Amino acid sequence: MNSRETVLNVLRAIGKNDIDSIRSLVSSQFIWHVPGISPISGDVEGVDNWSNKLHLLLELGLQVTIESILFNDHTVITVQHNQMVGEASQLDQRVLTIYQLVEGTIVRMDTVFTDQYQADEHWRAVFP
Repeated sequence: MNSRETVLNVLRAIGKNDIDSIRSLVSSQFIWHVPGISPISGDVEGVDNWSNKLHLLLELGLQVTIESILFNDHTVITVQHNQMVGEASQLDQRVLTIYQLVEGTIVRMDTVFTDQYQADEHWRAVFP
């Protein structure tokens, strides 16, 4: 399985809440970094913490559409269109997610917002 297939399989498993499949493809030392100064900013360590946080965001209405995927043996970059309409705020922007893989498992994920200020404002409104 190449790096692109690994990331796509993890994203499918997240959609199915298939934590066993996620654990088989993501390192136990996994870190997800979200930049900024909002309540969702910072590092999330471990598969369970990442899965829980991501499911919370999806349950709140975050919609993620993958538009493009770039990859080599050790890195996958997804170009996403993230949207969320809430009572207090609306999110509508492009996001890059950079996945780093070692020996076929995802060890790190970095999120890059195209408008960091708007992302921070949105997530502060969602989590006051």
